[in-house]
Amino acid sequence: MRDVQLSEAKKLKEHQAQEQRIKELELVDKLRKEIDDEKDAKINKKKNEREVALKVIQENEVQKAKMLMDREREREQENRTIEEYNKMIEIQE
Repeated sequence: MRDVQLSEAKKLKEHQAQEQRIKELELVDKLRKEIDDEKDAKINKKKNEREVALKVIQENEVQKAKMLMDREREREQENRTIEEYNKMIEIQE
């Protein structure tokens, strides 16, 4: 009778140990997944930050080009105005 009880106790202990190992493995898998998810999130965040920075740089370049074109047009208009003014002065003289 004692042997049967010891045998059952041993089986129960082994079963509990196996269940504990399964729970530990599940926990390890869960933690690994969380770590991988965090890594992916960091990578995506960095990628998005780079994309935003690149977009801002490109927008700045476009804005600079527009400003240069506007300045050039203003200069050309000023030159035309000066030429017209000079022609008017020549005509009056």
